[in-house]
Amino acid sequence: MCALAVLLALLAACSREAELADTAKPAPPVSGEAVAAVGEPTVNQPAVAVLQVIAQPVALHGSYLGYAAPNKRVSLRAETEGLVELVNFSEGAYVGEGQVLVHISTRQLTVERDRARANLQLAESDLRRDRQAMAKNLIPQSQLDVSEAAEREAFFNLQLTELNLVKSVIRSPLSGQVKIKAVETGEFVRKAQQLAEIIELHPILVDIYVPEQEIRFLEESHPATAVIESLPEGTFAGRVRTIGLEADQRQGSFRVQIEIPNRDRRIRPGMLARVELVLRSLADQVIVPSALIQDREDGHILYVLDGGRAVERRISLGFRIGDQTQIANGLRPGEELVVSNIHRLSEGVPVRVMERTLQTPR
Repeated sequence: MCALAVLLALLAACSREAELADTAKPAPPVSGEAVAAVGEPTVNQPAVAVLQVIAQPVALHGSYLGYAAPNKRVSLRAETEGLVELVNFSEGAYVGEGQVLVHISTRQLTVERDRARANLQLAESDLRRDRQAMAKNLIPQSQLDVSEAAEREAFFNLQLTELNLVKSVIRSPLSGQVKIKAVETGEFVRKAQQLAEIIELHPILVDIYVPEQEIRFLEESHPATAVIESLPEGTFAGRVRTIGLEADQRQGSFRVQIEIPNRDRRIRPGMLARVELVLRSLADQVIVPSALIQDREDGHILYVLDGGRAVERRISLGFRIGDQTQIANGLRPGEELVVSNIHRLSEGVPVRVMERTLQTPR
């Protein structure tokens, strides 16, 4: 019995030693992919987000400041002198084309016309008599020539007085608003004296200056958008009306005139406008956020994901569009651009991708 008890004790001890040995064995290693999926990134493996870049169309815009100006500006002046009998407008009023604005007294002009008419009748009578006498060789040819010249002069004098009568009624040559009223009823006006200034506000114009490197992209009727922040509606569609033929040598830019419909005349001369023009439309361009571009002494780089590592990619920069930059060379559509934790990156460092995003078109 004692031997049996000793044997059982030895077996139990061996079993406990085996259990302890199993417990002391290290756990099997977890694969690197699993670590990347569930563990925290190590110091040498920054967590990053990547953006897959795409080829996309891009419109290059130009923005220019200018001031609104009238489509037309006319200074009305008296073509004949006399006493003003009627002034049919007020400053700031809207007047239609052909509307009577000023009527100058015709009493003196009427007298002058009647006198000219009588002189013409007399000259015609003298001419008839001299022609009859000439037919009978009673007068020399020179006397007939004088009579013919006098008849022509009398005829033209009558036409001139009739024209002055027409000029005594002054009409608006266009539809617009009266900017300046410079005459009152009862005033005596001289020939060429200013009576009013009228401006046409529909359409209205905005003059801008476009640099010489951009002027080649514009042509007449090119679409334009004008932003006038002082008006509630704000944005107005327009078009290029004229393009200057000669550059301003001081600024190196060309004067371009933008035409904007203004039927309600809400856009007033002198208002500040920002004009937006689409200069070029390009297809299949690679555009990236400018903040991702790293400046180096010898150029510019981006970090691109390549085989689980962040790789420095040297690039050539193109044009800027707001907060983004076109990559002219060095980055292809479909490549993945590292967009986070860039300050922890260096050439070839392993990274852990936490998020993948496909770039959306602008």
